[in-house]
Amino acid sequence: MNSDELRDKMLAGEVLYLQNQIIEQLCRWQRCRDDGDLRLALSSVETLVSVEDNRFDDESSCHPFGN
Repeated sequence: MNSDELRDKMLAGEVLYLQNQIIEQLCRWQRCRDDGDLRLALSSVETLVSVEDNRFDDESSCHPFGN
């Protein structure tokens, strides 16, 4: 496995982890209505968006016209 494949697998694992955390935090918020859980879920969404943006930016940087 080369470093690009390893990086892609690690990023995919991070994305899956964050998605699961968001679901868990939103379910906890739904049950308890603790605003801390909602804030934590929103923070996780922000992190997830950042990871996915960086992943897609890296992929498009491999192509001269971003395609």
